[in-house]
Amino acid sequence: MVANLKKRFGLETVSELYTLSRKVADSPDFYEQIDNADVVFISGGNQSFLTDAFLGKETLEALRRLLARGGVIGGSSAGGQVQSSFMTRGDYNRRIILGDKKHQVGFGFVRNSAFDVHVEERDPQKDLLRLFRAKKLQLEITDLDTLGILGIGIDQGTAITVVKNTFQVSGRGVVYIFDPERWEDDLKTWNYYELESGTFFDMKSRKVINQ
Repeated sequence: MVANLKKRFGLETVSELYTLSRKVADSPDFYEQIDNADVVFISGGNQSFLTDAFLGKETLEALRRLLARGGVIGGSSAGGQVQSSFMTRGDYNRRIILGDKKHQVGFGFVRNSAFDVHVEERDPQKDLLRLFRAKKLQLEITDLDTLGILGIGIDQGTAITVVKNTFQVSGRGVVYIFDPERWEDDLKTWNYYELESGTFFDMKSRKVINQ
């Protein structure tokens, strides 16, 4: 895999890191490789393994330092999903939107957001709606205001590139924006809208912008 990446993208140095150990996640031999990196890509699988291993550990801080110095963090599937502040489908056995109440906190690289992936394989109108209508007893952080979260559903074969408060859509599918601020006062009208490839979106103002 490493050799293929070097050849495909013309990279000089590629390292593959893997651990489920929280002790290893605090080891300089592990996280210092991130401190020396320009780009980190988090692959798919189960996002609960990622948060179990890295939340509160120096590896996660190394990832934050990478972003602070202008580096790039990418991810696919679970590796993308874990980068929002609220982690959807955080459960080892079931993939329901609210997970198991123990794995709802993501890495938070994109704050006040909840990513969902593989949207076209599910029902995009209902899944994130369950998050925004969640009761406190369903939440790991019981005082979380879910109505302040921006839901971002990403189709397969589709990506968002985030720079500060703005992202651009690319790929063959669409990105679904689930914005509870667009609900009617009675919260019964559920609206979402779709962004196609090439669209820029401001997550702070929650509006499509022209570039």
